[in-house]
Amino acid sequence: MGEFDQGRTTLSFWLFISKKFSKKFGLWFLASLGIALEVSLRPYVVGLILDNIALAARSKNLSGVFAPVVFYLCILVFSLILYRLRNWVMFSVVPEIKRLVAQSVIDTTMQHSDDDSKKEEVGEFANKVSDLLSAVPKLVSSFFDDWVYNALTLAFAFATFAHVGAVYAYLMLGWFLVVLCVIVYSFSGLNKMSSKSASDWSFAVAHMVDVVTNVINVKLSANKKHERDIFLNTLSSVISSEKKKNKLLMFVYLFQSISFYCLQAISVVVLCNGLKSGATSVGDFAVVIGLNTAVFDCLWPLSESFTIFFENCGKFKHGFSLIRNFEAAESKAPKALSFTRGEISFKNVSFGYEGRSLIFENKNISLFGGQKVAIVGSSGSGKSTFIKLILNLIKTKNGKVLIDGQDVSALSPEELGSQISIIPQEPPMFNRSILENIRYGRLTATDEQVFEAAKQAHVFDFVMGLPDKFNTIVGENGALLSGGQKQRIAIARAILKRGSILIFDESTSALDVSTEALVYENIFKIFKNKTIIFISHRLQNLKMMDRILVFHDGKIIEDGAHKELVSRELGVYKGMLDSRVENLFSNHQFQLN
Repeated sequence: MGEFDQGRTTLSFWLFISKKFSKKFGLWFLASLGIALEVSLRPYVVGLILDNIALAARSKNLSGVFAPVVFYLCILVFSLILYRLRNWVMFSVVPEIKRLVAQSVIDTTMQHSDDDSKKEEVGEFANKVSDLLSAVPKLVSSFFDDWVYNALTLAFAFATFAHVGAVYAYLMLGWFLVVLCVIVYSFSGLNKMSSKSASDWSFAVAHMVDVVTNVINVKLSANKKHERDIFLNTLSSVISSEKKKNKLLMFVYLFQSISFYCLQAISVVVLCNGLKSGATSVGDFAVVIGLNTAVFDCLWPLSESFTIFFENCGKFKHGFSLIRNFEAAESKAPKALSFTRGEISFKNVSFGYEGRSLIFENKNISLFGGQKVAIVGSSGSGKSTFIKLILNLIKTKNGKVLIDGQDVSALSPEELGSQISIIPQEPPMFNRSILENIRYGRLTATDEQVFEAAKQAHVFDFVMGLPDKFNTIVGENGALLSGGQKQRIAIARAILKRGSILIFDESTSALDVSTEALVYENIFKIFKNKTIIFISHRLQNLKMMDRILVFHDGKIIEDGAHKELVSRELGVYKGMLDSRVENLFSNHQFQLN
């Protein structure tokens, strides 16, 4: 899967990220180490300056003040450099992490099966991507800027306190442990709550996208209140979690403040007692109070850091499901295939969807190279499953599907797609220009080649009648086009591609019969020696097919040319054809009356 080949577990993901950016993460750690040291050293040096000033006031000699003052100024310069270094590392590595995550998502998503892709709602998918792109950099920043930095600050502060007096170190350690226990206890359920909140919010966004996409249907069905209630009910769960989190924050902030004031008060009392006994100097006041304040400033946002950290953990877990459950893609380039004959063979193929009975059982059939084959049958008879097996979009339970003797299970959909053109009933359209949508069949095609393909698909005249002609944007999934226009654009794309095998899956259902006949005629001329498979409920234009397969419950119950099948008095195909003619005649009579 591109660069990120270990993306199946969260642990392997973070190990990969750590290895990928080890040098910059090392710099980030060193910068955090230096800043933590500076935070602890600054109050200590201020204490030295004050002690030396007090000494100089008695001796009338200021020479002893010079060295600690210079050292203090050096610390400030050192601090400035370290902060800028940390910013540089963060600003340089975060965009790279986002790029890596985005690439991992797009590479893995393109490995999803057709069924897996359909399970994911567009709105929820977009929200998961957004969650991943925001959560991963924030978790990395939080790790270094909150956890590593605060841990180092505490370690240096305890060391400095121990130098001044062990009692102050014990006071700080006791205060820190109490505050930490309160924070951990208060936010113990936050991780689970954050995961649920992220999932609920994703569902709410997906629902909103679904409603916007089907807004006309919502209005015409008078169901605005119903859809609004579903959205608000989901949103109320997110808001409830947010309120609970804010209440916890308020409680922890209050506890931190009160406990810190108690710490400072106790420290001042101990310092005053030490001053009376001569064990404490004026500088010690500056060191203890300054360090207490510095540590408090570092730990004050700790509760909020817990909240943000667990929120992003929830988002990460929610978004990581995009890539966690799928095998990593091969990094090798797809094979350069060339099907010379286009012969398709099923050898003892058995297949059934999970939890259902077998659709095909030990199926054996061959479609000879260059044949024009129509597949007909009622809905659910196995026509689309037959095509998916050819395209290796689903795997056989037993047996093999071969194209020119090559087992399709050993070929990726991308490799098969380089030689097979498929035009489904609802052709996929990118929210791009008509020119780009047609050229997608062969990205290296010139404008003239695109125009010629459009003429052969009988879409050229329609496009030229548009204000922006071939530069017209078709809208999301071709929303600005009619069904017939989308189908003709998809046919033009297939013509431009010139694959060895062409599959029409109800791809002319939105065309009128005469236009469909003209398209078929052009297709047969262009792909004269190529294998073409038509799935169709329309039987009027199947006379020109070399072969017609009639499917029923996964079985091919009739196989032959049009003339042969209509000659069977009790044949299923003949019955279907007679039924269609009768229906057409009835409709015509109804219109005349």
